[in-house]
Amino acid sequence: MAVAAGLARCGWSCRYDRPLAKPALQALEWVDPAFYVRWVVPLPGNEAIVNQPSAPEARRRQALDAARATREPAFTQAIELLQGGRGVLVYVPLFRGSPA
Repeated sequence: MAVAAGLARCGWSCRYDRPLAKPALQALEWVDPAFYVRWVVPLPGNEAIVNQPSAPEARRRQALDAARATREPAFTQAIELLQGGRGVLVYVPLFRGSPA
């Protein structure tokens, strides 16, 4: 999750736009401050989640809110993924500047 406005897409995705090294890792997503998935790599197989809300249900929203509030990674329990299958989401907040 990124809560920093203005992060250039290539500055983020160009670093990760290659096959993921861990087979258990399905995707890396950039979530905007309104909690919508804006970018995902790799895109093939994950197209369904682009521009979708990342928090359509309470467990996801709780983890997103916790990551934003604590500025620490937050995890969900096993859930149904928007692109299919089950998995665990890890939200890692990114901020610019010092805490307000």
